[in-house]
Amino acid sequence: MILIRKNANIFSFLLTVTKNEIIFAFMDKIKKTINKAVLKLLHPIAHILLRYELSHSELSEMTRRAYVDAAFKYFSIPNRKQTISRASVITGLSRTEVARIAALEDDLADIHSTPNRATRVIGGWLSDSEFLDEKNEPKVLPLRDHKISFETLVSRYSGGITSRAILDEMIRTGAVEKVDKEHVKLIHHGFVPHGDDAEKINIFLTHASDLLDTGIHNL
Repeated sequence: MILIRKNANIFSFLLTVTKNEIIFAFMDKIKKTINKAVLKLLHPIAHILLRYELSHSELSEMTRRAYVDAAFKYFSIPNRKQTISRASVITGLSRTEVARIAALEDDLADIHSTPNRATRVIGGWLSDSEFLDEKNEPKVLPLRDHKISFETLVSRYSGGITSRAILDEMIRTGAVEKVDKEHVKLIHHGFVPHGDDAEKINIFLTHASDLLDTGIHNL
């Protein structure tokens, strides 16, 4: 009986070790895959940063901020407020550094600017079946006062920007045109601002961020 118990304990121990080895091997594979993928992702980011003379130290500061923001936004314990200490453990940054970054003002508000909202409205117009005709082409839309209208489209995809502001911007850039006083149609399937490089870069990187967020959600 004692021998059976000893053998059972040994088997249980070996099974636990085997499970841990499998888990460690799996996580190691995941980390290697992520390392390669992130490096590939960082190449174009490094390209654009170097083009506009942003140094490695500036990217490092952005990375620390991103880590702290993600720790507070996504990795708090359910029903409990995230703490500086826990964010420090998760990110590997010191409590002092986490506290410093957490106290910084949010200077990312411009990602919600009208031009970027316009790109989302166009995306909805091209992909949402309610705004497509039987040939999957974007419908000519009444401006308002209908269940399916430009106002409805903007309300669904602009994130709070008024339909008037979005329409003015899209007309200015030539993305849409008025058919008559009450209807508007999409004439370009992309939004290219006529502003400076900063506006174009902002839109480009917002699209990239949205794509990655969608991918992470699907994972």
